[in-house]
Amino acid sequence: MLKFIQIDSNVKILVPNVLGYRKKAEKSNIQTSAKTIMSAIEAYNSDKGPSDAQIGDNSTNYSGKITYADGIDKLVAEEVLDSNKIPDCLNKTNEAMSMESLNKVASGEFSIDKLDGKASLITINGLETSEP
Repeated sequence: MLKFIQIDSNVKILVPNVLGYRKKAEKSNIQTSAKTIMSAIEAYNSDKGPSDAQIGDNSTNYSGKITYADGIDKLVAEEVLDSNKIPDCLNKTNEAMSMESLNKVASGEFSIDKLDGKASLITINGLETSEP
């Protein structure tokens, strides 16, 4: 009985630590995915030339005529990105819906609200969000 209690207390101690590493790994994965998308957009924009065909948004830092949402679709259609590998939180319909928000995620300025693999939920620091 004593060993069981000892094992049980070790498990209780180890579980939060494992979850902490899992959360750090997921944050790293999402951040790396955001950097990959940013690099793909930069490469796409440098190939296209005029700002009419470039992916961006209405902000001064990321001007372009193709919105972030349409740009993700275009990069997937041209097989630059694999839609199965883009985390849902970066896939234009959830938390990251603009170049500004994608850049914040790529810089690590976000927190994870729910761990769920590809469907993890995040909050981007410093961005106002509207409730649906």
